[in-house]
Amino acid sequence: MKIRKNSLLIRIVFYNDIAIILTAILITMVLTFITFKDMETRVVGVARDKIVLLARGYQGYLNKIRDDLYQCSRNAEKSPSYESAAEDIKEELNKKNFKNYYDSVITILSENGEILAEAGNRDALRTLNEKNSKILIRNIYKKEYEDMGYYLVKINNDIYARIAVPYFFKDKKTYLVVSIPVDISLLQSLKNFLELNHRDKIFLLVDDKFDKGELKYYRGEPFLSQKIYDDLRLREYKYYYKNRSIDGQPYYMALYTLSNYNNEYIGSFGIAISKDNLIKTKTLVSIFVTLLVIVVIIIGSTITTKIFKKLLLPLAKIAELATKVREGDYEVEIPVEGSGEIRTLSTSLKTMLDKILSTKKELETQNKKLYENLERIESIDKLLIGIHIEEDISSTVKDLMGALTSEIGLGYSRAMFFRYSRERDCLVGEYTYINSLIEDKKDDILREKESCNGFRFQIEELKELVTFMKIPFKKSNILSQALMDKKILYFNDKGYKYDLGNDLLKSIGLNNFFMFPIYNANRYSGVILVDYYTRNKKISLEEVELLNLLSMNISVRMQNKILEEDRIENERTLTIEKLAERFLSVRGEFIEKLYEVYETKGTPEEILEKLYTLKPGLEKIQKENDTLRAYANFRKRTFEEIHLDTLIQEVVDSQKEKIEKLGITLSYFSNYTGKIKGDSINLKKALVELINNSVEALERSKKINKKININISKSRKIDKIKIQIIDNGIGMTPNQLKCIHQPFISYSDETPGLGLSFVHQIIKEHIGVIKFFSKYNEGTEVKITLNAYKEDNL
Repeated sequence: MKIRKNSLLIRIVFYNDIAIILTAILITMVLTFITFKDMETRVVGVARDKIVLLARGYQGYLNKIRDDLYQCSRNAEKSPSYESAAEDIKEELNKKNFKNYYDSVITILSENGEILAEAGNRDALRTLNEKNSKILIRNIYKKEYEDMGYYLVKINNDIYARIAVPYFFKDKKTYLVVSIPVDISLLQSLKNFLELNHRDKIFLLVDDKFDKGELKYYRGEPFLSQKIYDDLRLREYKYYYKNRSIDGQPYYMALYTLSNYNNEYIGSFGIAISKDNLIKTKTLVSIFVTLLVIVVIIIGSTITTKIFKKLLLPLAKIAELATKVREGDYEVEIPVEGSGEIRTLSTSLKTMLDKILSTKKELETQNKKLYENLERIESIDKLLIGIHIEEDISSTVKDLMGALTSEIGLGYSRAMFFRYSRERDCLVGEYTYINSLIEDKKDDILREKESCNGFRFQIEELKELVTFMKIPFKKSNILSQALMDKKILYFNDKGYKYDLGNDLLKSIGLNNFFMFPIYNANRYSGVILVDYYTRNKKISLEEVELLNLLSMNISVRMQNKILEEDRIENERTLTIEKLAERFLSVRGEFIEKLYEVYETKGTPEEILEKLYTLKPGLEKIQKENDTLRAYANFRKRTFEEIHLDTLIQEVVDSQKEKIEKLGITLSYFSNYTGKIKGDSINLKKALVELINNSVEALERSKKINKKININISKSRKIDKIKIQIIDNGIGMTPNQLKCIHQPFISYSDETPGLGLSFVHQIIKEHIGVIKFFSKYNEGTEVKITLNAYKEDNL
């Protein structure tokens, strides 16, 4: 092929070289920008990962201290005094890790905050005084302390971590507190844990000032600007990031904020990731990219010239043929395969490629769905094996919610449990679980998702928000419908478009959600609301079918648990019968005294006088025998229609005269004249037992105005009847209230302790609820909820 000055090949190569140069320059700029951006992002990512890891490392460090404290406290149980116990525990801790515990202080506190003993470094003693020890005792019972296991305080511009554990000294409950300062050795330990290199720095700030660390700052020297300090004090950030020049060197700084028991900002852990290597790398990358572009231009020009020379050869032949035609040579054969065949081939290849790509994409989608379903099947299989149906359904629900929101489980974003309250006939919000991936990186996620209808309170305040929600148990809302129909309902849509029973649920950003009912054959327990928060992931029919199998399995196991509990209840009744026989046979002391009277040789008057001394014991035995036989021979229920107000009036009339003789005022009020379906004999026994308990509590009370109030009321919205028995007697302690239904537990020598167990069994037989509310030296309220009469109640 002959090349002329105005040849098409020269022009194509010339213009192609210009395009290569412009493209190379553009690629250089884009590649350099992307590379530098990626390098910056890596530094930012390292800083963020390290600061999150630092927070976990510090948490683990404090958990280790807590474990050491538990172990050492058990080793000091035989110490003769509080002072020696504190010294022994301090010595044990020093043996475990002298470097960590040398500056720590061990303090033993009473339950009311009194300092019983203290041991430790003399310079660090008395950091826990009478005032803040009482604050510590109050904070031990807060949920935040239970979740974290420690809290921080700032004392004399030093930050201390305080860990408190219960400590029983000679059967007396006290609290063992270790106060350990955040010092330079801890920072070095955290640096080793984070595997920071020698260029990276770690430090501690107290308020806005430098306290200790590897930076060339003096202690107390201002470190943060006023704006950053104000943001941290207002708790705007848990983590804070910023590029900053420190000691004349470029760093990317990350802060982990620290707060005290009042959630007030007191300081920060900080790490500074060096960017020195980044700058050097940028320079080398710029030089390398420039050289690479020059080489690409040279190679591209050479290759383009050769390729176009070859590609233009058929065109040159066609041009020669055209010249021949122009010169009159019409016999020239012009090949028809030319560009038309290439175009046809290209079209065929493209069509074939499109079909291949379409088939591949479809197969990948199906494979992905299959893989996801296999993962779900495996997760549900593990869940079915691992989940246990407890007496308290709350434990089972929490295990299930944890599995639903676990990344190694089913991977949903959020789960909210609404318990069905038979007393209120509504769904009540109780628990909330959030996927740990969202919890750990919620700040980053929310900043990215706020433009996609994700708001901060939908994660941070969700747990508190759910507990305020109450949903009427009506089929008009989809949560109640799912529980009533006993099946999972799901929607690949936004939650605000549906009737959820409470407008607050429309504000929490529900997205692609479903309702998981918890129930058994005879009773509703509640419903779990689960969604993909801020994600576009859809809920498939396959996963819903798997979840329905899980729901039915849990329902069957709950029913089996109830049947097992009924069997245990029957065995318990048989056991009580045996105990009753034992009570009747262990009257040896009374019988011996009776024999002594029988064998006494004296006048009839003397014998009669001794017999009178046995009368109280005989009456007590008779009363115990009657109570035990009544409990052991608890008859089968016989339900009929009962006018509840008439029944209670009969009980009040039968007891009123006896009660008023004791100086107690008994009043009765009712706004309900309807019926219930129940066993009138057993209900009367239960009410008499409750009134007698109130009388006994009032007799032990020193109050002048002693009274018992009995009220009956019916809610307008639901078919529930409430009976309240209120007295202002001596009341009960929390421990007494906790075991009130257990048989053979009594706080009076005159009773065998079966009355309230008997009452509880009667109310349970009537499918009712009985609750006790009491404060020591203030009084007791008994609240019974029964079903109003309906044809299908029982």
